[in-house]
Amino acid sequence: MAASTASRLIDGTFNALFSNFGDFLKICWAWFSIQVLATLLLGREAADLVDGPAFDPQQLAGSLALLALSIVSGASIAVAWHRRVLLGERPGAVHLAFGRREVAYAWRLVAIALLGGAFALSLSFLRTLAEMLGGTVLSGIVAIAYLVAFVLSLPLWMRLMLVLPPAAFDERLGLREAFAWSAGLGWPMVGASLFAALFVALPVWLLQFVAGMLGRFVSTAANIVLDVVLLVVGAALQIGILAGGYYILRERQMAQGAGPPAA
Repeated sequence: MAASTASRLIDGTFNALFSNFGDFLKICWAWFSIQVLATLLLGREAADLVDGPAFDPQQLAGSLALLALSIVSGASIAVAWHRRVLLGERPGAVHLAFGRREVAYAWRLVAIALLGGAFALSLSFLRTLAEMLGGTVLSGIVAIAYLVAFVLSLPLWMRLMLVLPPAAFDERLGLREAFAWSAGLGWPMVGASLFAALFVALPVWLLQFVAGMLGRFVSTAANIVLDVVLLVVGAALQIGILAGGYYILRERQMAQGAGPPAA
């Protein structure tokens, strides 16, 4: 059952992308261009914040600006792609929309990110505490437990992220409702996401390796181009998997005569 669901998610996601790739480029090219320019202007300050000898408010502001831009652009791209995949809504030549739907999507995305950060910090704190109080054996046990907890949490986070797509359709879907209707969807979504990541990353890494053998200039140019390809295709596939998971969730609701109310 899980394998068939994962296969359905993969087939739907890849078909949606490669049959509408031009539309996805219309959705993302302007945002990605802005991100590239902002990174060129502010990226050095963001790097200096980590590597620099002292704290600088200007560097912190640059880092926060890049983070805010990534959230805004990510929400705008995701909303438009969800609506293209599930509603057939075609984008214009330039897509820089950020309105009520995008704000709702970004808010949910930030909330999930904060929950994920709190979870990761809690695990790291427990691991550090165990290493301080125990010996090598206890530290090893805690490290294994840390890894197991992380892996087992992945399907829960994927189910949690199903609250994101409804924002693109002016619908409400609470955490309790999302978990109730997404039983059995967590691991298939994890599997589909892993497959998509490897599908994009492995050819890119191979091409980067080959380009590196052809000289520094070719390697640098290839890395820039391939990084953009990795970002564009990877984003489309991951957003598509969320859309597919939400579509299955809605199928279940419709089969039971239920559905999230319109906002």
